[in-house]
Amino acid sequence: MYLIFKTLTTALVVVSVSELAKRHTLLAATIAALPITSILIFTWIYVETKDPQKVSALCEGIAWFILPSVVFFIVLPWLLKKDF
Repeated sequence: MYLIFKTLTTALVVVSVSELAKRHTLLAATIAALPITSILIFTWIYVETKDPQKVSALCEGIAWFILPSVVFFIVLPWLLKKDF
């Protein structure tokens, strides 16, 4: 039951942002830029394990991927404008 709740909650956030993007791109981008997914994952891990060290390790791991993500979000719009 808990797995179903986690799946539905996480899916609801993603679907909501993607639907919002159809009408209000800037608002959807603002919500998507928030670390909503990370916060959900931190919450699920902490609730399941009660181990702040696991949450901390995950947070540190995510931090290592911020720079490649920034590059992606800069390069992708440029490529799309070039019809790539």
